[in-house]
Amino acid sequence: MTKSTDRVRLYNLLVEAEGFLELGMYQHSLRILERLPDNTDDDTAALIRRMKGDTLRMLDRHAEAIPVFEEALEQQPNDVNLLLALAWSQKRTDRIDLAAESIRRALHIEPTNPLLHYNLSCYCALLGEHDAAVESVRKAVELNPEFRGMIPTETDFDAIRDNPQFVEAVR
Repeated sequence: MTKSTDRVRLYNLLVEAEGFLELGMYQHSLRILERLPDNTDDDTAALIRRMKGDTLRMLDRHAEAIPVFEEALEQQPNDVNLLLALAWSQKRTDRIDLAAESIRRALHIEPTNPLLHYNLSCYCALLGEHDAAVESVRKAVELNPEFRGMIPTETDFDAIRDNPQFVEAVR
């Protein structure tokens, strides 16, 4: 096969895997992604790893997703979406400290991203860093008031729900 034929085949497999991922057919997506070669250019390798990590995450296989996301971040260290996906998996493997670290890293890249501030507030609340949680939720709501609607049902805030500074920040 020629290089261009290989590229077309790889592209078609990526499209197929993405389609299965979007349809919620995660096992099908994973089977395709696991067949793809590792010796591609950096951008393609990062895309494959991102899709594989997302697929593993959707299958609740977070411990397996973490190293896949970390490898993708080696090629794309400033990718906020990768850092966010990594943090979600870290949280779900009870590594909330690492999840908070990943979100802080993402906030250095996108300091005005309200989703990052919201997630950091959740992780800080769970870690017992109440002042940081209040400051982060305040920033999230300031940047996007719609986050206020998520707070009443967010169990991550249970430990600080009655904190006067928290109540003031989300009012």
